[in-house]
Amino acid sequence: IAYDRRAPILDANVARVLARFFAIADPINKTATRRQLWKLADQVLPPTRSGDFNQALMDLGATICIPRGPRCGHCPLHRHCAAHRSNHTDRLPVTVPRRPPKAVTHHIVAVRKQDHLLFEQRRNSGLWAGMWQLPTAENVEAAELRRWMRRHLGMEVEQLNRLTSFGHQTTHRSICFELWNATHKQGSLRAGAGRWCRPSAVEELPMANPQRRALALVSGR
Repeated sequence: IAYDRRAPILDANVARVLARFFAIADPINKTATRRQLWKLADQVLPPTRSGDFNQALMDLGATICIPRGPRCGHCPLHRHCAAHRSNHTDRLPVTVPRRPPKAVTHHIVAVRKQDHLLFEQRRNSGLWAGMWQLPTAENVEAAELRRWMRRHLGMEVEQLNRLTSFGHQTTHRSICFELWNATHKQGSLRAGAGRWCRPSAVEELPMANPQRRALALVSGR
């Protein structure tokens, strides 16, 4: 839309319109079906005014080709819609129920050294890839936090106290974040394990929302 480039789109509304128009019976939240829908979205896209076309498809799905009780009599495409012709609009699209999110606990440790806090960068794959965070222990029991700090960061902490907890939901996980305060006691930070920063100096670092929330809590904001 911004640059008038010919590029398809596939949000939930467009996926529903395409699944009904072409009578796609496979679950639309399966990877193979998503690939098929992306191809169809590209095939139907005109060479010009692509943004207007995509916006029209999104609006069609949002206002007429709605999930339940689609308003087919008001649809400009109903004469060519395979689902409408076969009277299957209420059966399509098909989705496979997702597994319930897995409940996990992550321990965020705000380690202070004078007026600095310790930050680390996540690996370049997986959840929140490459983003910065306060040291965060995953799949670790609270009783093992000190040992995890020694093994993960190469230093000892003291005054390790639980501050609060909060929840965060992702597609596949229901995460309980346990937030801890700690003070650097001894030992040097292992090379490449992280860096010490003033809280005000990390505003421009890419951080996930739960880490922003944790930083605000430990900073009293």
